[in-house]
Amino acid sequence: MPTNTATSIPPRLQDLPTPRNAPDPRREYGIQCSFPAVPTSLADRNRRFQTYPETLAPFDLFTIGQNTSTVPGYRFIRKNDQRQMLMFCNGACISNEQGGNSGVEPRGGCGVVFSGREIMPNGLDSPLENNGIPHSSNRAALHAVILGLNLQFWPGGGFESMVIACDSEYVVLGVTEWLQKWIKRGWKNSAGRPVANADLWNKLLERLRELENDGCHVQFWQIPREWNEAYGCANKAAEVNSSLIH
Repeated sequence: MPTNTATSIPPRLQDLPTPRNAPDPRREYGIQCSFPAVPTSLADRNRRFQTYPETLAPFDLFTIGQNTSTVPGYRFIRKNDQRQMLMFCNGACISNEQGGNSGVEPRGGCGVVFSGREIMPNGLDSPLENNGIPHSSNRAALHAVILGLNLQFWPGGGFESMVIACDSEYVVLGVTEWLQKWIKRGWKNSAGRPVANADLWNKLLERLRELENDGCHVQFWQIPREWNEAYGCANKAAEVNSSLIH
């Protein structure tokens, strides 16, 4: 049975104690730096991560454990599957709720958390780019996922499966249901208009394909915002970015 419901706030994974005197993964598991490529069609059909029952929280399924890299590190690892890891991603945008009508230019930031607080850094935050494209919470959320996937060569840590946990419905539905339809329409939405944030969707898709070629399948899990442990990092980055223009 799950320890939490969808309306409660479960314990945070990054607050778990780091295992002490853990066995050297190189001796216990052997060095595993690559896996067979994941077929594209299989990866796309199984892009969404779902739990049974749906009320299961990250704390119920994952814990802090060592990877199986030649350089050991601690990650959020599935309790019953050493080769699956979890990463929290979040995007935030200051003044986004006013739609830019308040005279304050929206500024965004993104955050990623993939290990316990005793391991530094436990969270990474990054302001969004200043390339002339208006910032939004949707762009920030996409940036967060791309940032997380690009941080390391994740298959080298012994992971053939990654779960991206985020609270953005836009990201999860986009990558699991809409993306392939957009591609078939020539990057047009159902109304025949150009897909918003196509530049970032292309970057995300390119990175997913690279990881699949290296044997790592990425899935997306939509969680309540209060469960997203990257929320603080993203807001910090957005606040810093916003302060730069005032």
